[in-house]
Amino acid sequence: MRRIYSTHDGAMIHYVQQVLNSEGIECILKNQYLAGGAGELPPIDCWPELWVLEDDNSEAALNIIHAILNEWPAHAATQPTHWQCPRCGTDNEPPFLTCWQCGYEHECND
Repeated sequence: MRRIYSTHDGAMIHYVQQVLNSEGIECILKNQYLAGGAGELPPIDCWPELWVLEDDNSEAALNIIHAILNEWPAHAATQPTHWQCPRCGTDNEPPFLTCWQCGYEHECND
């Protein structure tokens, strides 16, 4: 079993799971109810995670996810560039939309 995808966007992770399942790649969601732990835990550690059950399917799953993310208009339009957190000043790299230091949610038009 291998973790292949994580995001704060619950709708996106469920969509990716459905696409992978339709392609015959069995996967499960973990941490989907952990959001309440944010604050006590780093926010990114509370994001839902998608895991493939068979390691042999990992490469195919990653290729599908890459294609989804490149073709998804809402996602492509909101991909950030390198950004500095206005709250704590930490430098953050794409594709992170949440500051790894303080949990600030980055808006792409910030």
